[in-house]
Amino acid sequence: MRPPLFVDGDDGLLIFQSAGKLAASLEPEDVRAGVYGAVFDWEGHRLELSAVEERRRGLGAAPLVVVDEPEDPELDAEGLRELLDRALGAMGEVESLDELRRLALERFGLS
Repeated sequence: MRPPLFVDGDDGLLIFQSAGKLAASLEPEDVRAGVYGAVFDWEGHRLELSAVEERRRGLGAAPLVVVDEPEDPELDAEGLRELLDRALGAMGEVESLDELRRLALERFGLS
């Protein structure tokens, strides 16, 4: 998994510096409800979000968001390109994935 990570959020594109920042920022209830669409790493590998109950000694269980990289992650650079194109409103005018990533980081910054 190579950061930053791109998330197709309910309110638009979300970009995170790391899996830890992504997990800390998203609400487990939203993950369970399917609020978030596709999740990609920098290269376009698809990642998976899940919400799990973690037991902590003396604290009971608390829901946590987990970012999983499948054992054999699917490379979907075209899916990442489509997500960034839609989020930027580029309407297919920018063909280079590198350029789309650069523009997305410039416009949306890192969360």
